[in-house]
Amino acid sequence: AVTAWGDAMPQWVRLLATACDVRGSGQVAVGERLGKSSGYVSRLIKNKYPGDMAEAERLVRAAYGDEGVVCPLWGTIPLA
Repeated sequence: AVTAWGDAMPQWVRLLATACDVRGSGQVAVGERLGKSSGYVSRLIKNKYPGDMAEAERLVRAAYGDEGVVCPLWGTIPLA
């Protein structure tokens, strides 16, 4: 990911690459969690994905981010 993205690598791509590396699950398992293929994950990490990066960012942040969103009923809840 660092080679493909350089200094411009977004935080969500770092989350994606870390999910593949650190958690030991690999691209197949990460893709399954995102509801996508391992090729999708690979193309994102390599900065070769020609599709909707905003959608990819939403999927990754929801699955692996530790962010919260404000719910009018429950207050802050995890994005995931």
